[in-house]
Amino acid sequence: VLTMSRTNLGGINIGLGALLNLLVLAYTAYTCITQKATSLRSMFLRLWVFYLAVVFFSVVISPQKTYAFRMWLNVTSYFCMSLLPFFLIRSLESRNHWIKHLFFSSIIPIVLANVDLLKGGSVDWSGMRVSGTFPHPNVLGFYLVLIIVIVFTLMNSSRMVISKGLKVFLWFYMVNLFVLLLFTKTRNAWLACWIFFFVYGLFKDKKYLFFTIGLPPLLMLIPEFAYRITELLQGQNAAGTDQLNSWSWRVNLWKDSMVWIARNPFFGYGFTSFKYYSQQFSEMAVGGGSGAHNVYVETLFETGLFGLVAFCSLYINLIVEFLRRLRNRILFCPRESAIVLSYVISYALVCFADNMQYYLVLNWFVWFFIGCMLVPVEKERKEQQAL
Repeated sequence: VLTMSRTNLGGINIGLGALLNLLVLAYTAYTCITQKATSLRSMFLRLWVFYLAVVFFSVVISPQKTYAFRMWLNVTSYFCMSLLPFFLIRSLESRNHWIKHLFFSSIIPIVLANVDLLKGGSVDWSGMRVSGTFPHPNVLGFYLVLIIVIVFTLMNSSRMVISKGLKVFLWFYMVNLFVLLLFTKTRNAWLACWIFFFVYGLFKDKKYLFFTIGLPPLLMLIPEFAYRITELLQGQNAAGTDQLNSWSWRVNLWKDSMVWIARNPFFGYGFTSFKYYSQQFSEMAVGGGSGAHNVYVETLFETGLFGLVAFCSLYINLIVEFLRRLRNRILFCPRESAIVLSYVISYALVCFADNMQYYLVLNWFVWFFIGCMLVPVEKERKEQQAL
């Protein structure tokens, strides 16, 4: 519905989605003012502000300032989504309330994704793929990984109270999510899901290590999975063609961009400039230019070393924070901390091979979920004071 509402104004598509984005920004600003924004003392949120400031500077030097500013507003809305839980959550019960809302909000998109699957999905060079209500199968793939993580949280958290009926439903729901994930044929989403369970196994439950190690050979028996994997394992060219496979294409594009990065390593060429300049520095770019399909390379190209350090500091801070919580078994739930830590590591790693910053709806859910799990709830503070 939001996509159908778009209209072209001066070369930029604007619709109800842009209005919704502005409402999120306005509501967050209003909440900060009325509640005095004491939550901004959090190091995580301060790092967000630092990153947004660096990106705003790169908007000023961008070759397409209007589009760059619009994308800056999108990234700012990700910050808003990570900030809102600090205002909304006042107790463990309210935190659990919002996590359950994230789960229930997925039901309609998942139902419609199943409808898309039954109707045959969309067809591209890799075969039939499911995208559901999302603009591309890749976005649905990463959304499914997040919902898998949320369902896994509901099923495994010692601080989530759910009925037996809901637990049974969650098992069937999880199976459905895995089936849909398979038919998105999004390799990076498959990898993200695999990394999540592997890292969780390392930190918390060793049985998941055996599960993740033993699963890939079994999945190779599924034709849809096997084709997508062997296409990358048969050299630089795609299977049966003279064209580069998607990984080789990415690597060549990154190598070409390094020449320009070396000329301006500290400040970059401006936000959203990678795609704009890609046809000038690389033969890999197609159409009106190509995104980097690597958040780190793109961030380095557009915002320089300052932007890359600011961006990476967000994930480093989260990893350190949840590692601390994982070890503090008295104050925090170790299982929950291991789940979020595993997801943050998974998300940070797949940023090496996809345009994650441009998936607005996905990032709203991702950062709201992380914010919910990061908030130091009142009950936990009282437990610490009682010791």
